[in-house]
Amino acid sequence: SMNTSQTLQATSLVGHEVFVSNQDKFLQEGQGISGIVELSSSTPDARINIKDQTGALIRQIDIGAQSSGEVSFTWDGLNQNGQRVASQMVRIEAMALIDGKTEALPTQLGYNVDSVSMNPKNGLLLNLDGRHTASLSEVKSIK
Repeated sequence: SMNTSQTLQATSLVGHEVFVSNQDKFLQEGQGISGIVELSSSTPDARINIKDQTGALIRQIDIGAQSSGEVSFTWDGLNQNGQRVASQMVRIEAMALIDGKTEALPTQLGYNVDSVSMNPKNGLLLNLDGRHTASLSEVKSIK
């Protein structure tokens, strides 16, 4: 009964965007990435750094002063020069000035739920963007 309920709940997520704690995501050329930054306290200066797999900075997004809590952001898939970035794995790093020190912030990235599968070992899994999987317990929020 519980498995059936979870399966029905999970299948209703197909086609929706879910947010999962992560820093790495495959960028499809022509698309962007949405995410959420978790701030433990307010900050006068917060930034999102998008890097390629070598660690080179692709783009920096200044999200400015923010109150504590969750802060949504989007990246349009363009580099610092306004050019479209080719399909590739990217790393999203959020940083903020808190109490005079620069701190790394936890991030949640948005993924489209493509399908749901049952795995005898891992249980119910959401198949995300054709490249990732996540359990229902890993989902932080749903759009």
